[in-house]
Amino acid sequence: MSSMMKKIEARWQALEPAPDKPIFQLLDAEHPLRLYIGREMTGEYLFLLVDPEQPPKLKGLRSVRISTFERGDGQWSLLLSLKQAELAGVFALLCEDLVESSRHLARGSSGVNLLSRRLANWRLLMEEGGSGLLTTSEVRGLIGELLVLDSYFMDLMGPVAAVKMWRGPFGAAQDFQRVDEAWEVKTIHPDSTFIQIASESQLDNEPRPIKLIILSLAEVSDGSGYSLNELVARLKARMGHFSEAREAFDEGLVALGYMNRSDYDSPRFKPGKARTYQVHGNFPRIVAKDLNKGVTEVRYKLQLDTCAPFEIETPFAAE
Repeated sequence: MSSMMKKIEARWQALEPAPDKPIFQLLDAEHPLRLYIGREMTGEYLFLLVDPEQPPKLKGLRSVRISTFERGDGQWSLLLSLKQAELAGVFALLCEDLVESSRHLARGSSGVNLLSRRLANWRLLMEEGGSGLLTTSEVRGLIGELLVLDSYFMDLMGPVAAVKMWRGPFGAAQDFQRVDEAWEVKTIHPDSTFIQIASESQLDNEPRPIKLIILSLAEVSDGSGYSLNELVARLKARMGHFSEAREAFDEGLVALGYMNRSDYDSPRFKPGKARTYQVHGNFPRIVAKDLNKGVTEVRYKLQLDTCAPFEIETPFAAE
């Protein structure tokens, strides 16, 4: 659990509900937006944005009621109310995300559009059950994609273009795509001899050429390597003031079911050697044209030693 999340929860708990009206407290005087935490008369936790612009009408989230109204001073309020107290931890994560994702805005500017987009992402995450933990396999896969994003694409084309290529979270056949090329990233244990291919589309280079990147990833306990939370924070720091890149990056993380939570402070993973293969010609694979009519969504294992003739130079080092 992050220090801010602990702080938000502690401050909610410290607010004594008033008998006749909700009570609010400014969350952070240094923040460019007017954000408040509060308690309803009935004890519900509240999160409030006071903004110069009228917020759009927003559908509530699971267990979170969203309301908007005009204030007497001509400002507008966007109010989030937690309906189930036992979900205070998830609500704190949501509020922390709204706070941090808007910290780069200019003081006095409107935050309703940005926060509305963030809430739409959270709706997807919460309504599809994404508040559960990622499996170890999913964490390893995500770390592999983020290492390639960090070590290769960010340097090659800059934060905005690089993050926009990251299409795997949104159901694309390969993890990274642009019009003229695609890249699929697979992580393996250091002693692995095969990889798992998810479908007949994953290595089908009919639409565009494909490079397959195999990254060795070892779980370590000596403090080296990266945790998932550290790697996410590293990438966000590299994106700096590129708000378009940060928002697109966050959308990808939410689509995958990632939230910043203490469970992802460990384990730690250390990248080893990366190998790259050009998928073409007789590369060992199954593609749609090889299948009988009606057969689809084929999963299969690919022996790595059979890929050796197709290896090309890897243009980055993830270690």
